[in-house]
Amino acid sequence: MSHPRRARALSLLTPLLASSWGCASAPAGPPAAEELASAVYKGIFEEPVRFEKGRYEGDPHVPGGAARPSAQLVEGIRETGDLDGDGIEESIVVLAENSGGTGVRVYLAVVGRRGGGVENLGTALVGDRVLIRSIFADQGMIQVDLVQQGPGDAACCPSEKAFRGWELGPEGLVEVFTDVSGTLSIAGLEGTEWILARLAWGDPAPTEPEVTLRVDGGRLTGAAGCNAYGAAVEEPAPGEISVGHVGRTKKLCPAPIMEIEERYLAAIGGAFSHRLLGGRLGLMYRDGERTETLIFTAR
Repeated sequence: MSHPRRARALSLLTPLLASSWGCASAPAGPPAAEELASAVYKGIFEEPVRFEKGRYEGDPHVPGGAARPSAQLVEGIRETGDLDGDGIEESIVVLAENSGGTGVRVYLAVVGRRGGGVENLGTALVGDRVLIRSIFADQGMIQVDLVQQGPGDAACCPSEKAFRGWELGPEGLVEVFTDVSGTLSIAGLEGTEWILARLAWGDPAPTEPEVTLRVDGGRLTGAAGCNAYGAAVEEPAPGEISVGHVGRTKKLCPAPIMEIEERYLAAIGGAFSHRLLGGRLGLMYRDGERTETLIFTAR
């Protein structure tokens, strides 16, 4: 036989326990990748849009047309920090929008936890076809190391290096400083490993084995598919390069791999110019009477 007072005490305690369990299971910390991939983002188009699996696509601008509003999360870039001083960290992500044409507008977005869900607290346009090299949050400020369009740059090929900073306020993200630090040089590519994506426009490179490129102390090094390679590189003028003799190790691999390696090393040896192309690295080289471009993506 149950005791009436004990039964009443348990009945009063049960909702308190349920409430505490609910709090314990609620998400904590900055929004995670899967939450960011399905969040609603504002400040890109006239109306907020919901992403699905990291992407948004709207209806065509013209019925039956191919061009349509679209945007996506840029993979591999996510920083966290307490930007509003409430003791809870927010997530900082980069969005890329292309709604037709060659432009790719790059945005910075902050997403935090509000009212049991996630909310886009601010979005700011960074620029068209800028290359974001790194992001970090410090003392409530987002600081971005990037390459942007400078005076005289073609729209395709930004070359101006800069540090820029944003703060999160009641009206969203506000840019608070810009510090231009010079022009992109081949030495400025150091510290990044680049993976070959195309041997030329319209000629995708194989994904296995990877062909890679690093710039390190006046040398180009990497994996050519079968062998490791290296060559001295100089920059006679901004954007121009001169590559010395390309040496490599002496392994033998199946013929298809060796054929790709020969093509790649010949292109590297003949490279004469470098550009950033929508966040990718392009090395221009001569193939007979034609000019072609090796295209790399950053790891």
